Amino acid sequence: MSRRTIWIIVSGVLAAIVIAGGVVWYQAQAYDDLVADCRQALAARADTPEVEGKPTACQGVEKDDYRGLVLEGIFDNMSPEGRDTVDWLTDD
Repeated sequence: MSRRTIWIIVSGVLAAIVIAGGVVWYQAQAYDDLVADCRQALAARADTPEVEGKPTACQGVEKDDYRGLVLEGIFDNMSPEGRDTVDWLTDD
């Protein structure tokens, strides 16, 4: 086999790998989209309190981000008086 044939084969294989990697990367859901889907799933679940556990839309969300989204939902459902986090510091 000549060097030219080897270079053609190697170039073809590398081109196929790059194209396959690009397709996989393009098809992957962005993390921001995943977090947005999780936020929507948590908001929809707020109407049905008997449902427990992590929604399937939140499976790829990191632990700290998921906790933040849950707390965000809790604060959104609180009354304005309950949201005042400074009030307890000024009470004597």
